[in-house]
This record gives sequence, C-alpha cells and structure tokens, in this order.
Amino acid sequence: MTVEAGTGSQAVPLYERVRQALGPREWATIAGMTAVIVGLHVIGWFTLVAVIAPHHYRFGTHSQVFGVRRPP
Repeated sequence: MTVEAGTGSQAVPLYERVRQALGPREWATIAGMTAVIVGLHVIGWFTLVAVIAPHHYRFGTHSQVFGVRRPP
C-alpha cells in the first residue's frame, strides 16, 4: 500500500512512513507489548496442553464452576 506524502508526486509506502514516524522509545514499547502478548499465549497453551488436557477435563458441559468439570 502506498500513500501520497505531502504535495509531491512521489509515493511513500505506508510501512516506511510508520517506521520513520516512531522513535526508538515507541518501538521499544511496541516490542514490550508484543512480548507480553506472546508470553501470555505461551503460558495459556502450556496450561491447556500440560495441565488441563492430561486430566481429561470437559469444557462446555453442564458443570458447576466456570464451564470446567472433572471426569466422573
């Protein structure tokens, strides 16, 4: 995607404009937020695969607490 920059006739790609508009501190903030999101996904998937799945918990059945029930 290209966007016209100013009154000139030269098109500047959007990613280039974003890269130039953000300083090092903003890029560090974006990297930190991305790391937290990825970390939460890894923790969530690890919990599902390593803790929940081996016990054969059932999700979405008529259960008592938060949609999770132990097998009988």
